[in-house]
Amino acid sequence: MPKMKPKTKFYTKSYIEITLGVLIMAIGFYFFFIPLNINSGGVGGLSIVLTHLINKEWLKISYLVYAFNVGLLILAYFTLGKKVFFRTLYPTILYPTIIFLLEIFKVPNDLIFRGFAENTETSQLLIASLFGSMIVGAGLGLVFNNNTTTGGMDIVQKIFNKYLKIPFSVAIYLTDGIVVLLGLFAFDIEIVLYGVISVFLIGLIVDKVIFNGRSGFTAFIITCPKYEEAIKGAIINDLERGFTKGKVTGGYTDNERTLIICTIARNQTFDLKDYVLKHDPKAFTFIVETREVVGYGFELTGE
Repeated sequence: MPKMKPKTKFYTKSYIEITLGVLIMAIGFYFFFIPLNINSGGVGGLSIVLTHLINKEWLKISYLVYAFNVGLLILAYFTLGKKVFFRTLYPTILYPTIIFLLEIFKVPNDLIFRGFAENTETSQLLIASLFGSMIVGAGLGLVFNNNTTTGGMDIVQKIFNKYLKIPFSVAIYLTDGIVVLLGLFAFDIEIVLYGVISVFLIGLIVDKVIFNGRSGFTAFIITCPKYEEAIKGAIINDLERGFTKGKVTGGYTDNERTLIICTIARNQTFDLKDYVLKHDPKAFTFIVETREVVGYGFELTGE
C-alpha cells in the first residue's frame, strides 16, 4: 500500500476532524437546543427564534440556517476575501445539511427528554443547557482546531472587526447578545436566561478543547547564583522539564541574581514550589497560567 504524502495526510486528518466536529455540533443543537427552544446565539439561535415567531409548519429550522449561512458566505466572499470563503465553505454547508437530514428523516428531536415527567420543565431546560452546551462546544472546538469555522455569525463578527475596528471578543458578545435578547420576543425570560448560560458554557468548552494538552503554567524563579545548580537539577531530573536562564539585577539591592523560566504541567506546580523552597527558601517565585504551549516536548500531560 503506497504511503500517504504528509500534506495529503494532514488535509485528510483535518477534514475528518472538521466533519466529526460539525456532526457533534449538529447533534447537540438538534437533540438538546431545538426541543426546548434554547437560544444560544448565532445563526442556530436566531433560526429557533424566527421559526417560533413565523410559526409555519412547512418552515424548518434547517431552511433558515441554510439561508443565513449561504447569504453570509456570499457576503464573506466580497468583504473578507476568497481565502475566508473557501476555508469556511465546507463546514458552513455541512452543518445545516446534517440538521436538514435529521428533519427530513423525521428523527424525533425530543428523544432525550421523553422519559421526563411533564412537570419537570426546569430540569429539562437545565439538562438541555448544560449537556447541549458541552456537546456543541466540543464540536465547535474541533472545528476551530482546524483553522476554520461554521460560518454564520462568525462572518458578521469578522466583518465588524475588520471594518468597524470592534475587537473580535466584543463583536462575539455583541452579536450573540443581540440574538439571545431577540428570544424575549418569542419565549419567556427563563428560557432566555438558559440561553445566556449556554453562550458562556459553549465558550468555556471551546477553550478547553482548543487548548487541551497544550496549556500549562510558567514559573519565574529569581534565586541566588549559589542555589542555581540545585534548582536546575531538580527541574531537569525530577520534573523532566527544560528551562531558560539569565542574569538579572535587583532594582532595590543592585545584587546579581539568576532568573530561571520554566514551563510545566498543572500537576507539577506543587512539586516545583517544594523544590525551590527546599533549595532556596528566599527565592522570589511567581507562577502564571500559560494559555498555550507549542514546541518540542510540550503536550503537557504531566506524564
